[in-house]
Amino acid sequence: MAFKTKTTKAFAGFLALIGLSVSASIPQSAVPSHATASQRRQFSLHPTFARDVAPIIDQHCASCHHSTQTGKIALCGNNAFSLLSYNDVKRSASEIARVTRSREMPPWLPEHGYGDFVDEYRLSDAEIRTLSEWARDGAPEGAASEIPSAPKFTSGWQLGKPDLVLEAARPLSIPAHGPDVFWNFIFSPDLKMTRYVRAIEVRPGSDLSLIHHANVVVDPARSARRQEKEPGAGFPGMDISLEHSPFDIPSHFLFWKPGSKPWVEPDGFSWPLNPGTDLVLNAHFMPLGRSEQALPSIGLYFTDKPPDRFPMVIEQRMTTRSTFPRATPILP
Repeated sequence: MAFKTKTTKAFAGFLALIGLSVSASIPQSAVPSHATASQRRQFSLHPTFARDVAPIIDQHCASCHHSTQTGKIALCGNNAFSLLSYNDVKRSASEIARVTRSREMPPWLPEHGYGDFVDEYRLSDAEIRTLSEWARDGAPEGAASEIPSAPKFTSGWQLGKPDLVLEAARPLSIPAHGPDVFWNFIFSPDLKMTRYVRAIEVRPGSDLSLIHHANVVVDPARSARRQEKEPGAGFPGMDISLEHSPFDIPSHFLFWKPGSKPWVEPDGFSWPLNPGTDLVLNAHFMPLGRSEQALPSIGLYFTDKPPDRFPMVIEQRMTTRSTFPRATPILP
């Protein structure tokens, strides 16, 4: 049952309360500012960029899809684009609706319902529906005055000045064309005593759109050096095999990608970096149609507090779909 009337806030709220639909002739000002997306649909208001879409994009998409201070896009690949303005998002409205409906974007591989994760990067069903309805309706902007300020990003160290910066011994030439390049850079921290690492950050030393991701591997035995043709040259390969003592069990997954927020270890989970230990940066580069030089660096952030919890990295290789029982949280 529908009514067409110039109604007051009180009357509009009454109609929603008793489950009646109200036609789109109700002015937007009649809708309570605190109304949920579901309640707004009861008032027949269509999603707008200012009110509904911009908060979703800013929270879930902009960290990768933005221009840095140098004008480069934070995301890798030739198809990288910024999503910081209404015109940017409107231009890609149909594509955004498609890739969010299929859950290709934002990238989050764990299936919902099989464990709770810190900083879960997953859209809700309601958010996906909002993006689809907005694209279907022609991507209306809404009131420009209601558009939230776009998030700010820095091209420098995200966590501030590191306690120690390690730079690759020599740059790597990335060709303009050809297959993806997987390269390993070896870093040798000059430490006089054991330091406890609470965070790492990677700077690729190249156009951000050139690098897909990188892993940092701890090499206490310095075995990676034997795979170099000459000191400081690095060596190719995606899956690397390093020697380690049975007492040096890998404990942390040290991963970085463009646009990601550097991971800071929770209290008690720092990891020791001993004198004489190498760090290997296992990096994945993607040719972009122009030759580039990459000279990556690693920023290390220390803490004086040694770890009192000792995780273990368990690697499972599989070719079929697997499920895992719900885990018991170990963090408060």
